[in-house]
Amino acid sequence: MNKLPQSVINFVIDGLRDPNRDVKREDVLPRDLANYDAVVKYRKASKPVVKDFIANGYDIIDLQEIKFNSKFSNDERILNLAISWLKKVEDRLLIGALLGIIFQNKHTSKNLSLILPLAIDQWKNAGNDAKNVRAIAGNILMRYPQEELMLTYAKLAVRAEEGRYSESDTSNERWYLVEALGKIKNPRVCDLLTNLLDDERILNFVIKAFGNQKNSKYIPLIEKYVSDSRKYVRDEAIKALSKIQKSTK
Repeated sequence: MNKLPQSVINFVIDGLRDPNRDVKREDVLPRDLANYDAVVKYRKASKPVVKDFIANGYDIIDLQEIKFNSKFSNDERILNLAISWLKKVEDRLLIGALLGIIFQNKHTSKNLSLILPLAIDQWKNAGNDAKNVRAIAGNILMRYPQEELMLTYAKLAVRAEEGRYSESDTSNERWYLVEALGKIKNPRVCDLLTNLLDDERILNFVIKAFGNQKNSKYIPLIEKYVSDSRKYVRDEAIKALSKIQKSTK
């Protein structure tokens, strides 16, 4: 779930403790109203999902109990329930909660043929107000990078010329895809990453991805950023070069 203002967090916590207790909308600070409304919508949308989990033997009040409780992470039935519901729901906080359950589950790696297409679809369909969805979907894609999906990663990582994302700092989500590319050892990755070097918002992550390739042929490409005017770019270039040099000794 997104980081919410404290008044809304209290509402969520109290709601988990007592589902019959509601906070009146007029008692919420004006700056918190959008988040308040989102949580109210989430609670309504999540009821049938929670009910299904309870029917399957899980004594929970909210899905966050599963997401943040390690005892559920080794339960494959929970994973299957989350996958099933992810195909049906539309609420962004509910999607984020289900993706979080999938990300934490230890059996996810055995079900990638089902999960990765879902994660990609959720990334594509997330609106500008659903950064939490793209962040969690991105985490899944980064943890389980697949060579056959590298073109998809690169396409999704491209800046927002097509209007898919708002211009307000999409780098927070796109860097997961760049990290995934960096983990794939394929000659075509170089071209895909090179196409992203002009994107200032993810430049440092692209340099890091080149370093993760651990290939000496990328040294000239990275070296020019060692003298960059931006410290965070210089630091990433130095680390990338060091990683490549250590791997080729």
